[in-house]
Amino acid sequence: MPSKIAREFRLAIFKFVGNPMQRGFWPRSLLDQRIAAFAEKVQHPELNQAPLFLYGHSNGNGFSAIYPAVEGSRVWAWVSMRPGSIFQVYQPKAAQTPGMVIFGEDDPFLARPSKEQNMAVVEAMRQKNAALWLYAVEPKTGYGPGEKTWPLVFSFLRHSFAARVPADTNPAKGPVKLTPLKVEAGHTGQNWNTVTGGYQTMPIAPIAPIAPIAPIAPFADFTSDKSTASWLLNAAFAADWQTFQRDGQLAK
Repeated sequence: MPSKIAREFRLAIFKFVGNPMQRGFWPRSLLDQRIAAFAEKVQHPELNQAPLFLYGHSNGNGFSAIYPAVEGSRVWAWVSMRPGSIFQVYQPKAAQTPGMVIFGEDDPFLARPSKEQNMAVVEAMRQKNAALWLYAVEPKTGYGPGEKTWPLVFSFLRHSFAARVPADTNPAKGPVKLTPLKVEAGHTGQNWNTVTGGYQTMPIAPIAPIAPIAPIAPFADFTSDKSTASWLLNAAFAADWQTFQRDGQLAK
């Protein structure tokens, strides 16, 4: 599946295995150095200028969140999958880079110290920094992502790519200028209820009141605090996020 989406968008997949990157440690320059070495090896120097989409699992989420806090001009979006420590994710300088945190409902790390406190970190980033961030809770799943997880990740990749990477992008001609996003142009999704648990249908609505667009819920029906609710890129991605929270998967 990753190779399919890589062909679709003409992306290169670059993976780190081992310390220090896999555990979310510094230095951030290690990514730049490894990309430069790989670009030279495969004779594709444009990789040094190409925009990035970062994905980190467990402690690797520390790096996926920290790098855009320092090099946000190059990262079009990032994902934290099953964070080992959610406090690694609290990166105010990465607030304007779209980010998605995916928890597993039965992941023991989510319960340390509590589900509410872990999710509150993303909510605090939304409220204090107007972060272009969201989180999703995958019902009845644990520490590792499964086949049902990836379609949501790829939906986020597709929509964030379309929103941020200009159509005429050519990294061979120099650094790519990513399109900045306005928080008021997105949608919001009501946050997952830890007491209810499991599969939940959460209202979603445009941030700015506009005519309802199916299947978006009417603005008046959104009862949560918009300042802490998950920020969703657009109506289409909001619908995918809502479906994922309701069904635990997206339709194939």
